[in-house]
Amino acid sequence: MDYIIRHAEEIDIHQIQKIEEESFSHPLSGKQFLQLHSNCSEMFFVAEKGEEILGYVTVIRGFRKITIATIAVKEEYRRKSIATELMRRLMKKIPMAKTLELQVRVSNKPAIFFYEGLGFTCKSVLRGYYPDKEDAILYHKTLR
Repeated sequence: MDYIIRHAEEIDIHQIQKIEEESFSHPLSGKQFLQLHSNCSEMFFVAEKGEEILGYVTVIRGFRKITIATIAVKEEYRRKSIATELMRRLMKKIPMAKTLELQVRVSNKPAIFFYEGLGFTCKSVLRGYYPDKEDAILYHKTLR
């Protein structure tokens, strides 16, 4: 597959929002994506083929840890290593953080398999974490 990974730009938010809505039952809003971009554009990446955004990853930056805010790939492009490449690029660019964290629904077996394959380990279970009260697994990975 021929695509590039680059920093997201504000002009990409519309396509990113559409992928988010197709991927999650409680998607982030366009306004939230703009805020994430404003706060941490250097760690907001997209995979692009031509002018089509195939997937994205973005974070919330803390002092000693970075939290994955959201990552998604268009359904027709899943299982083609795009999410893996987005995560690899992100992990190369994380400055000074010691830990990368994320939350995933306990029912999301493909995501659990994906994150564990990248070396993330379960830190705890967050009871009733999602708006529909489903539990989340808090994963972390030590970077440095």
